[in-house]
Amino acid sequence: MHFTRKNQPALLEAALAATSSTGFKEDAVAIGASIEPGSPICAVGVFQAFEADAAEFHFGLIGEGRITPQILQAFASLAFHHKALNLGRVWARIEASNAPAQVAALKTGFSFDARVRAGMANGKDAILMSMTRPQPGQPLPG
Repeated sequence: MHFTRKNQPALLEAALAATSSTGFKEDAVAIGASIEPGSPICAVGVFQAFEADAAEFHFGLIGEGRITPQILQAFASLAFHHKALNLGRVWARIEASNAPAQVAALKTGFSFDARVRAGMANGKDAILMSMTRPQPGQPLPG
């Protein structure tokens, strides 16, 4: 996978459509993913609400397809890598009815934290999931 942070306004706009979000915070950092350098972006992740060594994570696909553990693992690697975002923890709200995304998150190493009633921007329930950085020497799950 190839990643880019170039053209933040365009990446954030694509993320709005891909994640059904109503907007992002001022500290939002969008990362686009493509299969090969120069190919169209197939997924976008947004990290925001940075506090200490943690951040909220939004993710979505551009076009057809499903979130896979491999795509989530790639974004998690960026979140935790010391030369990228260097976070210790990320959390995400996944629509309660989106079982495939929840399964992919579980396979990547996310854990269920809570159900949040009306926790999505569209008023639907959300499943709050989080993941912490693996201990030194341990690979990401998946």
